[in-house]
Amino acid sequence: MDSRRLTYLKALEIDVWERRGLAPFAEVATPAPEQAPAAGSQPDWAELESAVKNCTLCPLHKTRTQGVFGVGNRSAQWMVIGEAPGADEDRLGRPFVGRSGQLLDRMLAAIGMTEADAHITNVVYWRPPGNRTPTPLEAQVCRPFLERQVELVAPE
Repeated sequence: MDSRRLTYLKALEIDVWERRGLAPFAEVATPAPEQAPAAGSQPDWAELESAVKNCTLCPLHKTRTQGVFGVGNRSAQWMVIGEAPGADEDRLGRPFVGRSGQLLDRMLAAIGMTEADAHITNVVYWRPPGNRTPTPLEAQVCRPFLERQVELVAPE
């Protein structure tokens, strides 16, 4: 690991970054979600947020408090995509409000930005039980929602 990276990690109070191993999307077979944006359809922000918050395509909807949609600048040059909401995020309906949000705030500050300069969302919009890693199926079900959100923000 180079010294520049170690300097950044130390400034952010992170000792080590570890990559989690996940099965690739190709290994998961799932039908096309009927509630997700269809190819060629162009839901606006309100329609997309409603579709996300009312989705019942995977088992996560049974244990969630609410869907956690993206926040921040909807025409940002930067888009931050996290893994999944935690307990605080599920309770408040906003991504990155707990410890991960404090870390993100420090990371953004380190490059001269705030939450207002970015759009922030997650790969999945509902909290997995016990804060476990989302399954490939859960990520695949949410993917059309996330892809449309990326299209709407159009980050650089």
